[in-house]
Parts: sequence; structure tokens; C-alpha cells
Amino acid sequence: MSVTAPPEDIAALLYSPKAGAGNSQRFEGGYTIIELMVAMTIGLVILAGLVTIFANNSRARAEIDRANQQTENGRYAMQLITDDLHNAGYLAEFNPIPLTSPAVKPDACATDIPTLKSAMPLAIQGYDNGANAPTCLNASTL
Repeated sequence: MSVTAPPEDIAALLYSPKAGAGNSQRFEGGYTIIELMVAMTIGLVILAGLVTIFANNSRARAEIDRANQQTENGRYAMQLITDDLHNAGYLAEFNPIPLTSPAVKPDACATDIPTLKSAMPLAIQGYDNGANAPTCLNASTL
């Protein structure tokens, strides 16, 4: 079995001038301008795709941040209302139990002392969807 030795320089054989061709030019390896332009175009398309994905993710993150802020604001408002309702009727050392409850709902717009004293046993007063609400509580006057 005979083993032949590999040539010392394969590149020299591949790029050497062709024997008998009569020209002495060497083949230069590299990329053509068309290959470079195609590679740059492909790179730019990939880069444009990545920028689009990044921009969409940034917009989505901003929208999620806004939604989270609204949720947190709503939670805070509910906590404030809960605390206010929990403490409704708390008058420190004053005990309104011996007072008699008024037969009708007192006027929410009243500022005179006798009406305010008669309303003390009622810690919370409300109006159903604004029906029969006094004029001082209408949205147009607020």
C-alpha cells in the first residue's frame, strides 16, 4: 500500500498561475462588491427587525407600567375610602348612643348647629345614585 505525501502548500497549488495558459496573473481571493452589498442588505434587514422588536417591547412595557400605576392608584383610593368608612362615626370621647336618631335624613347642606347636632347619631348618610340629593351635592355645583 502506497501513501502519497500531501503537498506542502495546498493554497499555493490552488492559486498558482495555470501552467500553459500563458498568463502570469494570480487569482486573488476575496468578496466581490455584489457579495458585500448582499451581506450588508441582509444585515440591515436583521437590524431593522431587531429595532422593531425593541420598539414594540418598549411600548408594551410603557403600557403595562401605566396599567400597573392605575391599579395601584385604585388600590390606594379604595384603602383611603375603607379607612374613612371604618372610622366613620368615631367621635373620640363623645358617645352618640344616648342621642335619638332623627326620623328623616338631615339636610346635608345644613350648617346650623341644631341640624348638625340632630345628625350626629347618623355616622354615614348616602343618596342612591344621587336621587333626591340636595342641591349643594349636585355635580353641576361642585
